[in-house]
Amino acid sequence: MPNPGVRVVPARHRELFAAVLDELAGGPGPVNEVIEIELAGDEAVITRYGLPV
Repeated sequence: MPNPGVRVVPARHRELFAAVLDELAGGPGPVNEVIEIELAGDEAVITRYGLPV
């Protein structure tokens, strides 16, 4: 579960954002979905959730 009290240093924030962009580059893009990114150790875990229309 995400911890909203945890701060990410700017360099790490840019790395995570780049990971999301890489995820989006291979598909149709975010259409009615939520993209969640969290850290598991040193690895970024990206989860995509569809939103009801």
